[in-house]
Amino acid sequence: RRHLIAIYSELVFPTMQALTRVLRLDSGIRNIILSNPAKRNALSLAMLDALHKDIEREAENDARVLILSAEGNVFSSGHNLKELAKSEGSHRHQHIFEKCNDLMALVRNIPIPILAQVRGLATAAGCQLVASCDIAVA
Repeated sequence: RRHLIAIYSELVFPTMQALTRVLRLDSGIRNIILSNPAKRNALSLAMLDALHKDIEREAENDARVLILSAEGNVFSSGHNLKELAKSEGSHRHQHIFEKCNDLMALVRNIPIPILAQVRGLATAAGCQLVASCDIAVA
């Protein structure tokens, strides 16, 4: 971890209403950070969209390695249960789960390695995200 801190560049890219942040590191390393610790980095529909866009964009922009990490004491608590509870019928649930499946497929199939840097809890869909990565470091 100290090694990575030493190579952070000054560029920080906030994305999707600050649900994620992207740090560009030297040598094509990108750190995509789940940045909603107040909600335990829950994989809301907005968070799923932000992660999908960040991963696609960085893979297209000369990234050689992607690191997924999170702010706070929880990597990800999984789906946002409040969002699911207020959903209008099964169509909304199906949409959320399809977005989640699309993200997991992207993580599994992208042609560059993705590492999950896990500090703290990773449950439900958060654990699925970790398991979809090429390597998990906890």
